[in-house]
Amino acid sequence: MLHLSKIKLSGFKSFVDKTSFVFPTNLNAVVGPNGCGKSNIIDAVRWVMGESSAKHLRGEMLSDVIFNGSNGRSPVSMAQVELLFDNSKGKLGGEYAKYNELSIKRTLTRDGDSRYFLNNSRARRKDIKNIFLGTGLGSRSYAVIEQGMISRLIEAKPDEIRSFLEEAAGISKYKERRRETQTRIRQTQENISRLDDIQEQITTQKKQLQSQARAAKRYTTYKEQLSQFKAMEQAFKYRESSQKKETLATQSNLLKEKSEKYNISIHTIDVKLQAQKEQISDCIEKLDQQQGKYYELDSKVIRQQNSIKIIQDDLLRAKNQKINTENSLSKIKNKNTEFAKTKEETRQSLQTINKRLVLTHQDLQQNNILIENNEQELYQKVQKTEQTLQSLQEPQQLLNISTTQIQSHNSQIQNLNNKKNQYNSEQTSLLTKKDDGKSTDIIHDINNTWLQIKNIKEKILPAERKKEQYFAQLQQLQKKLEKNKENLYQTQGKLSSLIALQKKDITQDENKLKENAIDNNIRILSQIKSQIKVEKGYENLIEWVLSDFLLSWHIEDYQNMSDLESLQQYPANYIFKNKKQKIINTENSLLKKTKNASGLEFLLSSIIITDNNEQLWQKYHNLQNNQSVICPSSGLWLGVNFLKILPAKTDKTGILQIEKEYQECIIELKKINNKIQNNEQDIAKNKIKLDDVCNNLNSQKDTLQNLQHDALNLKNKQNQIDLQNSQNKNRISQIKIELKEIQNNIKNSSHIINSATEKQQQAEISIKNLLVDLEQRKQKQAQITELLKKLKHKQQEINNNLNNLKTQKNKLEIKNLQACQQLDYNLQQQKTLSTQQDNSKYEIAKLSKPIDNMQNELQNYLQQKSLQEQDLINTRKIRGQLDNKNREQEQNKLKQESLYKNITEQAQDIDKKIQELNWNNQNYQQQISENDFNLENLLENLQKFDNIQALQRKIVSWGDKIELIGGVNLTADSELEKLNTRAEYLTQQYDDINQALITLEGAIKTLDQTTKKKFKTTFDKVNIGLKELFPLLFGGGEAYLQLIDSDILNTGVSVYARPPGKRISSIHLLSGGEKTLTAIAMVFAFFRLNPAPFCMLDEVDAPLDEANVLRFSNLLTKMAEEIQFIFITHNKRTMEISQFLTGITMAEPGVSRMVAVDMAEAIKVIKK
Repeated sequence: MLHLSKIKLSGFKSFVDKTSFVFPTNLNAVVGPNGCGKSNIIDAVRWVMGESSAKHLRGEMLSDVIFNGSNGRSPVSMAQVELLFDNSKGKLGGEYAKYNELSIKRTLTRDGDSRYFLNNSRARRKDIKNIFLGTGLGSRSYAVIEQGMISRLIEAKPDEIRSFLEEAAGISKYKERRRETQTRIRQTQENISRLDDIQEQITTQKKQLQSQARAAKRYTTYKEQLSQFKAMEQAFKYRESSQKKETLATQSNLLKEKSEKYNISIHTIDVKLQAQKEQISDCIEKLDQQQGKYYELDSKVIRQQNSIKIIQDDLLRAKNQKINTENSLSKIKNKNTEFAKTKEETRQSLQTINKRLVLTHQDLQQNNILIENNEQELYQKVQKTEQTLQSLQEPQQLLNISTTQIQSHNSQIQNLNNKKNQYNSEQTSLLTKKDDGKSTDIIHDINNTWLQIKNIKEKILPAERKKEQYFAQLQQLQKKLEKNKENLYQTQGKLSSLIALQKKDITQDENKLKENAIDNNIRILSQIKSQIKVEKGYENLIEWVLSDFLLSWHIEDYQNMSDLESLQQYPANYIFKNKKQKIINTENSLLKKTKNASGLEFLLSSIIITDNNEQLWQKYHNLQNNQSVICPSSGLWLGVNFLKILPAKTDKTGILQIEKEYQECIIELKKINNKIQNNEQDIAKNKIKLDDVCNNLNSQKDTLQNLQHDALNLKNKQNQIDLQNSQNKNRISQIKIELKEIQNNIKNSSHIINSATEKQQQAEISIKNLLVDLEQRKQKQAQITELLKKLKHKQQEINNNLNNLKTQKNKLEIKNLQACQQLDYNLQQQKTLSTQQDNSKYEIAKLSKPIDNMQNELQNYLQQKSLQEQDLINTRKIRGQLDNKNREQEQNKLKQESLYKNITEQAQDIDKKIQELNWNNQNYQQQISENDFNLENLLENLQKFDNIQALQRKIVSWGDKIELIGGVNLTADSELEKLNTRAEYLTQQYDDINQALITLEGAIKTLDQTTKKKFKTTFDKVNIGLKELFPLLFGGGEAYLQLIDSDILNTGVSVYARPPGKRISSIHLLSGGEKTLTAIAMVFAFFRLNPAPFCMLDEVDAPLDEANVLRFSNLLTKMAEEIQFIFITHNKRTMEISQFLTGITMAEPGVSRMVAVDMAEAIKVIKK
């Protein structure tokens, strides 16, 4: 079994630094104070083995496993954990058996990038889980038990307990395969459904494409005729266009001569215009200077007028402001008189209200004094009442305590007497038991059994080596078989494609054709394509020449015409094989390039092969009747009265090439089938040998397991006898001590009961006296309370009156304040307005002086402007005369240019028409050549038609025929071929999928049968182990497992436990320690059946007392002979059994550190 040799942590939770835990022995203890990070080791193992739930790692998010920092450390960006397993014995099977050490590593970064590694190679989470399937290990298996899990394990639901059993049985891998197989079945069924839909669509498309192919054929024929007449129409247009072009060329030459004359006249006028433009330029310059002076005087006049207007506006504004200020002063003086009157009235009202407030305050003070006196008296009464109630509580408490003590001790005396009787009977029973002396016989049987075990183990080792050797040979043979099968499938696929291509060329059902021929005394042989052999390089040429003859059938044995007429219901080409043909002796004929061309010798011998077109033309003139000549290089085939041109090469595979590949595939299939048969025979022989070795090995292992089971049973019996004797002695001494304590307790309880009875009577008397006094005090207290209510009501009325007076006073004070403020404001306004009035008078006097001077300056500017304006008018008249002369010359030039332009445009229009006719002719020629027609031939054929209308009627006629066909799919033939090929492929796929579905359903049944068998065997063995281990841990009692349903494949499992001396109906009624021991017994039963590579226990001994810890430690030591244990504990007795001790400390807050101690080495040091 695998051995966990080391755990490496870095950045995981509190292990921020790189830390390595070494586990060299099978008993490794991890110790340390609470909170130092011991349980983080358990979390690290769970995490690296694929745990994806943060809850099971004691966190909220997966990123919580990364060290998040402390007071002295910064957070890290990545957590990493690595498990190293020792596989030097090669216990791990499969591809990892060759490695002496197996490394499993997981890393996680803060951005959520989680990665797994197997031996430092990138892996998936599924790969990690698959390694441990069936070994008992996993992220949530019974081999890793965290804090609190041991008690939850025994209280788990039946389905959860079943999952532990499945892991122990090693069938979790079968369940995983079953789940994957069910997924494949579901996907396969979906594929079948999709194939059904696709096949229905293909059938519908086939019918449509067949109809479209027939329409396309008719369309092609009609289209060729239509193209012929359209080409003739274009030739007709070409002839008309050429005639028009000659006429237009003559007109163009005449117009060009006229345009040259007009061009010379325009040049003469341009010279005269240039001289006039220079005179106009001088006049414009003089005019600009005069306008500048005029505009300058005009701007001075405008500025002077604006200045005068501004001063006049300011003067008017100052006069208006003076009038407004005088009106405002008059209004303010009137308002000041009104505010002074209001202020005096408010002052008188305030004096009256102040007097009423003084009287109301005096009434309120008198009422408050009365209320205080009564409240003080009431408070004194209440205090005395509370004192009386407190005095009443003490005797009541004394009475309750006494009554409780009497009841409790009476019950305790009764229980002690019952317990005393039980101990007496148990002591008598233990004293009567004696040892029957079977211990010596059991020891002798144990020694004999272990001797037999040693002998069988020596025989098993060579058998296992032989098994591995045969298994390796079997794997190699299976790989060869798979490779050959893969080649077979590829060849079969290719053959299916070739068959599908062949079926396209068969026009009739071959079987029906041959049966009908036999009935009519005709023997049909094979098709030409399957027997003819062609020289390499001539395949395409022969296929083109023979075309449909390649699909012809050889027939013979026909007697008369009626025999041949019977073949009419199967239209095809037929060749008479037994008819002799006259063969022309030509050395360079196509017949020389073929073999087995029976029935076609005359045709092939009449076709002569040439190397080039020159030879072709020479041979053509010497041809005899029925002879023809062909050139493979140019693709021309020329006969006496025909010419054929070889089509361009395409990607489409020819009939002869398909037939050749078909025959090659048949030969290849035979070779591959022979190889597969040989491989299967070798595999069958190897399996027989392997089965013999496995049966022998399994027989020896079963014998070994039975012997080990017997040895363990004998050892358990011996331990039970020793343990029972020791327990009986301890129990007798314990019972004696308990009996003495019971007797003393009975005496003490009797004394306490007598004392409590006296106290109870005294308390009852005190309570009666206090209750009478309490009633009198409550009556006086009620009278005082009523008087206080009346006084407080009167106090409320006085307060309301007082508040009303205060409100009135506040309103009057506000009114008085507002009048004062307004009066002060108006006085201030009055002063401001007086100042403004004085300023306005000063400004009016200041603005009246400069207006006269400014008016005189304005008159002077206006006279200068008038003189300058007269000069400007005279210059403009001269400019107008020059412009008139210039305008006359330009009008004359425009007339000449207009005439020149018209003639030029006419010439250009004619040139454009000539150009258009040239383009049209080129287009006509291009279209005619693109459609493979000769222009000269078409022009000669036009003599049949008098005009273009006759041609167009023909075109319309053929166009109508094409329109009657409707929409045409020209690719229908190729689409139909592809559809037939696809239909054949889908049919094959449908059969393969159905076969795969049957195989998968068979696999499910096989997995279910294996699962049922393994689970039942495991259940029985674990049940036996639990029944044996439970009494060892409890010193008696019984525990067992039970199926809750008859369906073994899905039933849950319940646990039932009954500790010694107890009748417990439910597992939940056990104490914490009992649940822990029961769970330990069940887990160890799992390990006895299927030992996991290691077992991790986190403080499972915490709920156990000293005696149970001793039993647990003894059992753990025995189990460690075969299983590696790593346990976390605080118990000193559990620490003592460890062989290697690892300590965890947290000297630095939040950071865990490790200290390891080899216990064997430590003991040696102490002894030295």
